Amino acid sequence: MAYTNTGDYRYQYVEIIKIVDGVVDNVNIYSITDNPNFHYGGGEVTETALARLPEGDEAQAGTYLNLLFHFKAYVEAIYTGLDIDAVQTNTPYGTNATWCVIAIDI
Repeated sequence: MAYTNTGDYRYQYVEIIKIVDGVVDNVNIYSITDNPNFHYGGGEVTETALARLPEGDEAQAGTYLNLLFHFKAYVEAIYTGLDIDAVQTNTPYGTNATWCVIAIDI
């Protein structure tokens, strides 16, 4: 299979900043790729696998948005009461024609 740069990219990390009484208490960064604690489709997600997943939707297994749905659930299970969708400050993907990890079959 051949792939080409589309200019689209996908976020691979979520940063959780815990603030207690207005002071940063703890910062943790969780990666969607190469994370031994997060499995999707039977194993760790590689950058290559992430790049090659079609966008799809949350309910469609084997798609980026389904992977993202499961990754958010994984992180939310670590932090009781966290709702990533309610506090997320950036979108799950964007466009940059200079660099990206997203590839499509050509």
